[in-house]
Amino acid sequence: MSKFGNILVWISRCTHCRGFGVQSPFAYHFIRYVVNEHDPYYAYSDLDVSLPDIQYNDRKLGRLLFRIANYRQADNWIDYPAADHHYREFVSAACKKTRFVPITSDADLEQIKTIDVVTISIKDDYSDFFESVIDQMTDKSVMIIVGIHDDKKSKSFWKKVIADHRTVVSFDLYYCGVIFFDHKMYKRNYIVNF
Repeated sequence: MSKFGNILVWISRCTHCRGFGVQSPFAYHFIRYVVNEHDPYYAYSDLDVSLPDIQYNDRKLGRLLFRIANYRQADNWIDYPAADHHYREFVSAACKKTRFVPITSDADLEQIKTIDVVTISIKDDYSDFFESVIDQMTDKSVMIIVGIHDDKKSKSFWKKVIADHRTVVSFDLYYCGVIFFDHKMYKRNYIVNF
């Protein structure tokens, strides 16, 4: 997406900034201190040096994954489909104990006992993969779906995901969606200007 496109997205969502109007303490904290945290983290400059050719939106998403990894402190992070991107570097910089596991098929997934965080990019057979992992999500699991507004098919898939009875709290960040599965919370989808 071009810089002009990014500006249009930001303007269309400007009433959803930094947790304004959010009543849930959990959702407000997540939006304010994870999604929209603007203070520079300790590893940003090191990552900028080690990944100089990364595009603006990829860097923005990578930094979000960094903050989520820092927030969640997961033991394992599943990435589907395994792709040539820089998610691993951002996640590993934020939490040294996290084991980042790129998955190419359901057979690879069978080795994983618990899923703390899963990243699903909208490509290949993402819908089938979603169905294969959704029942393994626990109350502490986090799912990140990348590309939820790329086209009509991805938008339709995102609507299906947030309507699913197994998902609880979701955050629509335009470039990606973040889902939590703690059934002690009320089901809600938040649109966030990210």
